[in-house]
Amino acid sequence: MIRTSFINVDLELYSKEDLSSIASELKGRIYPLTNEYVDDVYNLAFECSMNDQEPSVVLEKFLALLDQLSDESALLLASCDKKMFDIGYDSGDDGFVSNNISNELLRKVTALGFDIKVTVYPISESDEQ
Repeated sequence: MIRTSFINVDLELYSKEDLSSIASELKGRIYPLTNEYVDDVYNLAFECSMNDQEPSVVLEKFLALLDQLSDESALLLASCDKKMFDIGYDSGDDGFVSNNISNELLRKVTALGFDIKVTVYPISESDEQ
């Protein structure tokens, strides 16, 4: 049986501007997923799990990292067309998961213009074996 569980949080940024300076500053501190230019849009994504059981802890760590960006990168972040934190879960076939995100943390996230998305991944055949 696979237990339903929190996996990680992804940071996703979309912009008409090149996001390489943000990528350079965050590289080595969190795991890069993508840094690409497709259909006139730059897409930068990082993953952060930090082995935490609560997405709120990971969101706080992401916010702390973003707070340390240089002025140039902070302006670039502010100008992004779309900013999102994607909270990922394994659906599992046993149990449930419940995580709280405080209104204070939600205010911090939305003050920076971020949306929150929740993704629930299905159990894959390899997980069941």
